[in-house]
Amino acid sequence: MSSLGGLRKRIDSLDDGLLAILNRRAKLVHEVFALKLKQARGGTVRAFVPGREAEILRRLSSRKAGAFPVYGIVPVFREIISACRSLEELPRISYVGAADSKAHQAALNCFGSVAEFVARKKVAGVFDDLEKGRADYGVLPVADASGGGLKRSLEFLSKSDLKICAEVSLLVRYFVIGKACAQPTGRDRTSVLLKVIGNARSLEALLKPLVRRQLTLNSLESWPLRGKSRGTSFLLDFNGHQDDPKIHRLLSNLAQKVAHLKVLGSYPAV
Repeated sequence: MSSLGGLRKRIDSLDDGLLAILNRRAKLVHEVFALKLKQARGGTVRAFVPGREAEILRRLSSRKAGAFPVYGIVPVFREIISACRSLEELPRISYVGAADSKAHQAALNCFGSVAEFVARKKVAGVFDDLEKGRADYGVLPVADASGGGLKRSLEFLSKSDLKICAEVSLLVRYFVIGKACAQPTGRDRTSVLLKVIGNARSLEALLKPLVRRQLTLNSLESWPLRGKSRGTSFLLDFNGHQDDPKIHRLLSNLAQKVAHLKVLGSYPAV
């Protein structure tokens, strides 16, 4: 039977080995970023790649369970990814809420702890931070107890060039927004804002193109339009990425049935 001291020495040896592996991983991440910079030829390259990070976490969390708890895999590797990402870029994250709020936790769940976090009281503050370059990404509530968070977030998104690039679910759902959509992963979701003026077409008619293409509708929200226009706004979330030709045809079909359609973004499904 091994002694306590002997077991601890074995753990120390394994920890040393883990650190050596992490150092090798960090060097590879640096090589990847350098290659992307070379390929971009002076264009913008972001270290945060939502699709790639989602693929890593999915793959590892689906591995057969061993002695290490399955629920610990994602938090551990999220921090590894966060630390490695910071070697190339320290992302600045603006979110709606106070420090240690649910919104702050949602930001941590997406980016890990190695980032700069800025708390804002209102949705408008997050958009202002991104549009003026004070932040790289924003975290917005998609719903709250009154539904007001959803409407305020979508009102600003509908008038902005910013896109949804990720989502986080913590009882309340949050959108992560940035300057571009995430790249396709094969397990994606697209959010679309529709506006129907006057007598709204039946919900069945709006959803028929999704049914015909055998696409899964993940969520549907609706609310009356504000102001003099009488009509309805719809938020549709369905499986697929806007770069997929099938989704592109669906969006073209929907655009013919409504007064206004805007793709808010495509991002990895959680």
